[in-house]
Amino acid sequence: MTRPLMVKKIPYSYWVAHIASSESFLWRGDIICVKAGERSFLNPPIFFGQLLAARDYPYRKLSWKKCWDASKYTHTALANGKYGIIEHYYPKTRKREWEDLIGREFAVIRPLMMYKPEDIYYGKAGLDRVCQIALQDVENEEPYSVRELFYYCKWGWKYLRKFLPFPPVPFTTLFKSNSGNVCSGQVWYQYTRARWFPQLPQDSPDRQPEAWYPARFLFDPLFQIRMKVKLVEG
Repeated sequence: MTRPLMVKKIPYSYWVAHIASSESFLWRGDIICVKAGERSFLNPPIFFGQLLAARDYPYRKLSWKKCWDASKYTHTALANGKYGIIEHYYPKTRKREWEDLIGREFAVIRPLMMYKPEDIYYGKAGLDRVCQIALQDVENEEPYSVRELFYYCKWGWKYLRKFLPFPPVPFTTLFKSNSGNVCSGQVWYQYTRARWFPQLPQDSPDRQPEAWYPARFLFDPLFQIRMKVKLVEG
């Protein structure tokens, strides 16, 4: 049984000077999942929606505790080196500085490197390509789909019907919305545009951005948590 990662409290100045700027610890294109990272009134519904989704698809064998802990991370962005993060947020994709995360807890997540080192689409160069695509989304002012959040909430209510005398609705019903992406779905979309995860079949539901809510990055076998951090003043 693996021990859970401990949250490291790191002063902001040390983080920017020695970690975010170092290629040994943080790479551009790493995924940043922020705990309670949405607007305060959105965190509870996102938390419970993720909790139900994690139990329903495709990890029914996950414990409630693991689903509960992962579902506390409600926002997803990409690391942009010492410059901060790139996030898909209302009203459009934007850049933010690390300073904005002072006092927040977040997980740094990276895809498992299952490819040959010489393959230019993966490894560090591949992650940098993901970051470049995210920066293009910033330039293109990619709009955030608020309506997509309502699809998750609507599905969550229908899923709760499994405890009532009504048939439950599969999580894959979300994949037909085509109304845009939430923060985590856009991160996944940026990865697939950078040609990551070619091993997934073209007709796999996992290829759909709707399959990727923030919590899933914390337990999906395609990814690995590198560290958990809480930025503090200093």
